[in-house]
Amino acid sequence: MRRKVTKEQIEEMRRLRKEGLTYKEIAKMFGVSEETPRYYCNHERQLELRREYRRRLPKEKKREQIKKISEWILQKYKEDEGFRRRFIESVRKYQRKIAARNNKIEARRVRCPRCGHEWSPRKKRVPGLCPKCKGLLVTFEVLE
Repeated sequence: MRRKVTKEQIEEMRRLRKEGLTYKEIAKMFGVSEETPRYYCNHERQLELRREYRRRLPKEKKREQIKKISEWILQKYKEDEGFRRRFIESVRKYQRKIAARNNKIEARRVRCPRCGHEWSPRKKRVPGLCPKCKGLLVTFEVLE
């Protein structure tokens, strides 16, 4: 049967740990497993470290990470045919989901943001690729 540990006991465990007692000694004193004082003594510190890490990670660093990932995806897209097919399918699936959410956008004229090419898709639905530059249309401009 599991024993409940009170807030006072948790504070006492932390105090004893700061005094230099081992987890095993603390566990024996309270009649719990060795993992219990380890958890309660480290739990707050772990949460504090996570919060501090999130605060310290500047937006510039996040942008840099996103740029590295984007470059890796572009490289894989150019080199690996299987990756290209899976990537295009996942983008189309995402576009279909967005189109369904937006009550099926009808695209009569479309402009590619990458090359600026304008065209009328054969089917009046969201296109997946630009016919000129063969770029993926994650974002696009609907004209008319």
